[in-house]
Amino acid sequence: MKYKDICELRATSYGPVFTLSDSQTGATCLYDMKQRKNQSVPYRRCEVPLRSNLNEYGAATFNVIPITEDLVCINKSKVFVVPNDDDKPYKYIIDKKGFRFGDPHVVGDWLYMVADMPDNGQAIIRYNLPQVMQLSDPTKAEHEIVAHKRGHFYGGLTSGPNGKYIAYNTWMAGMAFDSADVVLQNVATNAIRVMIGVNNGALLWPNFDSESNLWFYSEGIKGSHFERYDMAKDKAEKKKVGKRKHIDIGDPYWIMGNQRFFILTGKFIIYTIEDKLIVRDITISKTLTLDIDNVDLLSVDPSNKNKVYFKSDDQLYKRVYSIDLSVDNLAPTVVYTIPYYEEPLNLFLPEVIKYEGINGYLYQHCAFDGGYHDRTMPTIIWLHGGPAMRVHKTIDFRKQAYLEAGFNLVDLVYTGSGGLGRNYRVSLYNYWGVRDVEDVLDAVNKLLEMEVAEEGSIFLVGSSAGAYLALGALADDTKNLICAAAVSASFTDPTALLNECPVFEREYTEDLLPAVVPDVAGKLIKKKAHVAFFHGEFDPVVSSTDARAVSKRLTDAGGRTVFHELKDEGHSFKKADSICFVVQKTLDFFQHELANLPNNQPNANP
Repeated sequence: MKYKDICELRATSYGPVFTLSDSQTGATCLYDMKQRKNQSVPYRRCEVPLRSNLNEYGAATFNVIPITEDLVCINKSKVFVVPNDDDKPYKYIIDKKGFRFGDPHVVGDWLYMVADMPDNGQAIIRYNLPQVMQLSDPTKAEHEIVAHKRGHFYGGLTSGPNGKYIAYNTWMAGMAFDSADVVLQNVATNAIRVMIGVNNGALLWPNFDSESNLWFYSEGIKGSHFERYDMAKDKAEKKKVGKRKHIDIGDPYWIMGNQRFFILTGKFIIYTIEDKLIVRDITISKTLTLDIDNVDLLSVDPSNKNKVYFKSDDQLYKRVYSIDLSVDNLAPTVVYTIPYYEEPLNLFLPEVIKYEGINGYLYQHCAFDGGYHDRTMPTIIWLHGGPAMRVHKTIDFRKQAYLEAGFNLVDLVYTGSGGLGRNYRVSLYNYWGVRDVEDVLDAVNKLLEMEVAEEGSIFLVGSSAGAYLALGALADDTKNLICAAAVSASFTDPTALLNECPVFEREYTEDLLPAVVPDVAGKLIKKKAHVAFFHGEFDPVVSSTDARAVSKRLTDAGGRTVFHELKDEGHSFKKADSICFVVQKTLDFFQHELANLPNNQPNANP
């Protein structure tokens, strides 16, 4: 697997510009598809890696400067410009120690960004771009605070096509999909107009169609839809475009990160739902639906408003596509393809589970001539993080490795998962570690009924919130149907997590906590559970203290456990060597458990 992901994408007049994360180093670097003499595509624009770290998880790290189509890029607390002219070197223009930047946007002479500022919280700031371009010392760059309220967070920064306005999301501590407002701000005067989410709802991802209309996505307990704000009339109006109750548009959990799940161009609004790209002609209310897996990063060519680029992850490839809105046939054209693997491999593909309420994807280990084994295979239940992330059916090297080793695998949807609408996500509030644990244990019983799994040969794998769920389910498994778990970035006490997690997650975490928090660690110790722990050395979200301590207590109590700290890794593991290490050690741990099951012993009864 050469590259892990296409992380960001922006359209230019010469084609898409995007970042690729290198699976060997974890670095994310900038590439484009411009045709050059004696150069292959994609072409690497500069050697400097891009990284935001805004809100710990990151945000957009680059954008296109209008007219010149130079690129303004972020590397944590530093900002540099990559010229459109290949003969000119990149130039650092800002270096603010202690700051973390994200979402760069150039509007006229101003460079706007979201910034985490030391001892002062988060804000929208701006720099005079011509001035900082002239500085010989980037540490001397001076910023102006455009928007700042203590305890507030900012994201979704965008700008109008004529440079008169910017717009952005703001929300109090917690996740933006809980309750977020849209702010429209005049570039010349800094005058603002705030549109407030009502009825426990959120207004997300502002987007301009012209200087007179600002659109945003309204998500509430009664469903979701798009709204259009007419700036001339100072009035917002509901549009039934995209109205949904039990489906999420885009991936609302990642409002603080980099995604673009809807755009406007000409008479069209284009947005994504699960495995579909929706193109709607607003003027005649005509909708076209394209079946494409995991669409994201929509972007419009600034020189041709009918040309739209986007990223897609299907079961075999990561791709950049384009569509031409000026033609009747909107068949996507492949611009760039990354195969998941450098060499052709046999792949295990998922099927949707449909059995008495189990929701998710089932991967079954089988012979590649199409025949399934005549015996039930050991089964891994895969638990996503978040806890509000969506379950995707894209190919994952880790899952494929477990399947190749002889396991079935179930990628499970449970209370709180994204993709099924706001009500399903918030139903986990006050029941974290309770309802989702019940869902996992219920799924275990139903998988036994389906004869997909066997009692005692079921394993759990999870990371972060998924790790907490795995440990909670293992702890509450009084029938000992689950054999063991392997967890990354784990914790057992979410109340202690409140003191360690990023500030923007604390209120959300508090909302999730039940009145009585389960004693997960105590239950694991009592039953002498078997757990493999993995943790990044520099995890900024979850400290390794809890995992290390629980691992030791389990060992002292007679349980079987291992603890591995991965050097130079953070909350999620980026490097291919680290991922391979975790997979191999997990397989070693699980296979040792299987070898010691009673029915695998030489003297076991037939």
